[in-house]
Amino acid sequence: AKILVIFIIHYLSFNLSLWGLQEFDAIYGCGWQCVVGYNFGCFFTHSEGTFIYFCVETLNFLVFKGAPK
Repeated sequence: AKILVIFIIHYLSFNLSLWGLQEFDAIYGCGWQCVVGYNFGCFFTHSEGTFIYFCVETLNFLVFKGAPK
């Protein structure tokens, strides 16, 4: 049963991340990245004014647009 819960959490996180990426790309143009999960770290460079981080209960969301070269 525990492995099923882990799989469901991973599946939901992946689908939420993909949906967020597609929505932001469609509305604001290409180049967006979306990370969804319970425990993660990151290091990246983003375009000014394009960093969003929020939590819903214990689920964390990170959305940003990669910085141009």
